[in-house]
Amino acid sequence: MPRRIKASGAQFCIYKFKRSASPLSGETLSRQIELIGDGDRSGERLMNIAVFGIGNILLSDDGVGVHALHKLKNEYYFSESIELIDGGTKGLDLLPLFENRDKVLIIDAANFKKEPGTIDLVAGDKIPAFLSSKLSVHQIGLPDMLFAAKLMEIMPSEICLIGIQPLSMETATEMSDVISRKMGALIDRVLEKLKEWGVDGVRKNTTVI
Repeated sequence: MPRRIKASGAQFCIYKFKRSASPLSGETLSRQIELIGDGDRSGERLMNIAVFGIGNILLSDDGVGVHALHKLKNEYYFSESIELIDGGTKGLDLLPLFENRDKVLIIDAANFKKEPGTIDLVAGDKIPAFLSSKLSVHQIGLPDMLFAAKLMEIMPSEICLIGIQPLSMETATEMSDVISRKMGALIDRVLEKLKEWGVDGVRKNTTVI
């Protein structure tokens, strides 16, 4: 019999093809996980959620949003209602990807004027004003993009930015040790927010027993 992992609005149904107590590879697990809707919500439309990782990976901690996004991609399975998007430094070019979204979550380095490694959340109309205090060149186009989305009436019903105060913005492909050590906490904050929106992630090293 399959083992079901309950999630809000859906169930992850894990089918066991053979007995194994060892961690599953991503390739094997992808064949063993099927997303099915709850019986009592079968006629309900799936939420359309986008998670954007923003930043420049050539400027040390400025790339934390992109690194976090790829960590989510590599380590978790999500329902088809979520799209994980590497937004890099595209700014205004991300506008078409906002269309038809119910909710949007942005992960980025952010200037909270606090200790490096501080993680916080900014939501809704506060985001453009917050980004006006630009921390990096890539943030120049984000307020314009959000304004355009609102003007075109394609702004999601809910949008939030989960950010972390960087330590270094110097030219480097590696993040500072301070931010690297905080990556787990940043991912947990993102997963917590997604859970508030009714979506759970399933780790790719889930073991079938």
